[in-house]
Amino acid sequence: MIFDTLTIYEKELILKGFEEMTVTNQNSLVNAIATKLNCAVWQVSPAQILTHHKNLKLSMINESCELAISNGFTSTNGHKYRLNQDDQVNMLGQKDRLNDRPEVDKVFWKTEDAGYIEHTRASWLVMQAEAFDHKLLQLMRYNEKATAIVTATTHKQIVEANWQSIN
Repeated sequence: MIFDTLTIYEKELILKGFEEMTVTNQNSLVNAIATKLNCAVWQVSPAQILTHHKNLKLSMINESCELAISNGFTSTNGHKYRLNQDDQVNMLGQKDRLNDRPEVDKVFWKTEDAGYIEHTRASWLVMQAEAFDHKLLQLMRYNEKATAIVTATTHKQIVEANWQSIN
């Protein structure tokens, strides 16, 4: 988790914004940014601090999106399905197999709540479509949050653009 690797002043920046940070942590943050940019502390501009904040927040939002996708979804059939990268590749392979072999009428697929269960061809295709929709929804949510961060002109706007927020 990226948040766990941040310094205390970067965490404060993410949670509160630069203006709301303690002066000590503001100074520590500016010092770290100056070191990263290989410049003097007095040369660090407010725009560079804002960019640093945006980069940290974008990394967090990206991680949140990846977790939301891989943690999966509950299908309309009542079962919970994981959706990590291997699962996504396997679903594409299974769908391709069903396209190639129309005589296949049963698919065994692993759920998180009941292990492997038998699906009819039609019910598996419904679940696979729901998986796709779940991923697409998370990607659209990521796009909304990332756009808000990239276009933010204040630290407050960056703080407000979090994965949990509705807008």
